[in-house]
Amino acid sequence: DEREASDFLLRTYPDLQIAYLEEIPASEEGELPRIYSCLIDGHSEIGPDGRRKPYYRIQLPGNPILGDGKSDNQNHSIVFTRGEYLQLIDANQDNYLEECVKIRNILGEFEEYNPPTVSPYSPAAEPQPTPVAIVGAREFIFSENVGILGDVAAGKEATFGTLTQRIMAEIGARLHYGHPDFVNFIFMTTRGGISKAQKGLHLNEDIYAGMNSFTRGGRIKHTEYFQCGKGRDLGFCSTLNFITKIGTGMGEQMLSREYYWLGTQLPLDRFLTFYYAHPGFHINNIMIMSSVQLFMICIMFIAAMNQTVTICEGDVDMSNPNYAQYLTPDGCFLIKPLGDWINRTTLAILLVLLIAFLPLFLQMLTEQGFARAISRLGKQFLSLSPLYEVQVTQ
Repeated sequence: DEREASDFLLRTYPDLQIAYLEEIPASEEGELPRIYSCLIDGHSEIGPDGRRKPYYRIQLPGNPILGDGKSDNQNHSIVFTRGEYLQLIDANQDNYLEECVKIRNILGEFEEYNPPTVSPYSPAAEPQPTPVAIVGAREFIFSENVGILGDVAAGKEATFGTLTQRIMAEIGARLHYGHPDFVNFIFMTTRGGISKAQKGLHLNEDIYAGMNSFTRGGRIKHTEYFQCGKGRDLGFCSTLNFITKIGTGMGEQMLSREYYWLGTQLPLDRFLTFYYAHPGFHINNIMIMSSVQLFMICIMFIAAMNQTVTICEGDVDMSNPNYAQYLTPDGCFLIKPLGDWINRTTLAILLVLLIAFLPLFLQMLTEQGFARAISRLGKQFLSLSPLYEVQVTQ
């Protein structure tokens, strides 16, 4: 089935090039199979067995699949790339014809109009600006109109892919997140590559490309005028699996040496931006869940106390230093301030809940108008999406 699908794809788009792994069984017992990295396209010659003959066939020293698959495929196929810049696109991404016209502007973002004529290691070399390693682009989630789960997932992705990354790029703390980003091929391949592939540490392999360029002197920019389409999972279980992947990858990243370096060497402004956009997001969720549970336990104790002790009657002026003399009946407990505290805390929780939807509202307001922003948020609230977010977070 996979071969029929790839043949159909190559017949439809003959200029599309596909890199794949070919395994040759061992000729003698005890030997390891030989693995080759191959490149074909729709113009490749078809052999007697119906398979396309590859243009290039490079023998690898062993099995390149060391991690979770995606990063290994990028690493073994990058040898077939040509040019100075690469665009990294996920398998669930789409593109639009009019966006191709903007590629020239994107390449201009790398700021390499006047390359130096003298070797940077020469005594006559002049100081050069920091090179641009990655130019990020935004995404349009075209699956937002297919069900409320798709709308919620698209809203979170649109907020993170536009507002959040725009601010992070201005401060200098944006990384690479697997979006349709353009990378400086020469800069990245000479400084660790674009993908890390160690199992148990690099589940989210794309963010390590950003940290690699970040720690080795490269700049990361973000553009708003270029976008690619993207389809998100629409099932309840599939969205939960995606959130689990993000959380697991974040836990693995906190074990890496890149996080140690960034956490100990960044200045305060860039460090706080890096922290709250990456590990701090999950740590903040844990603290919120723990504080809400502790708040509910406090309410439970206050409610039990309200039923078992004598409550003071009437209103008492707490500003009077001698207010204890006016408490009636004798030996009563003044619980009214606790009720006021519960009301204020509950109001603060609801207010924070509304503030969490503010970025999406502002994004919709600036792009599609007030009516569309209100209708989208109203649909999400009526479908009880905050409860869904609670389940996802837990």
